[in-house]
Amino acid sequence: MKNLFGFIFVLCTIVFIFSFSAHGQGIAKSGGGSAISQVANGAGKVTVIVVGSAAKFAWGTTRFAAKNAAMPLAKSVVKPLLFKLTPKLTVFALKLAGKTVKKAVPVATKVGYAYLKTKLPV
Repeated sequence: MKNLFGFIFVLCTIVFIFSFSAHGQGIAKSGGGSAISQVANGAGKVTVIVVGSAAKFAWGTTRFAAKNAAMPLAKSVVKPLLFKLTPKLTVFALKLAGKTVKKAVPVATKVGYAYLKTKLPV
């Protein structure tokens, strides 16, 4: 847990340093004007840079995880299980259905006969 917090702290510090340096470049380019307007103009640019960089990083991470983690896992685990388990499960279900029918048909016959006996005048 401490390692995770340390990693997050370092990552946030790096992002802050990059945003601060990008903001400084924006001020140096624009020159003139009040400090407040320069900060406001630079902050908008920094937000775009940080959000764009984060989106690119997230897309790259997602693509990497899908290609190198999810796909091999699906091929090595899910595919064999699916193709080996489906026939066995079908056979088990059919056997269970046969046993159920053997027990259910006589009971259904008795219940149906009792129902007809009470409803039909004999």
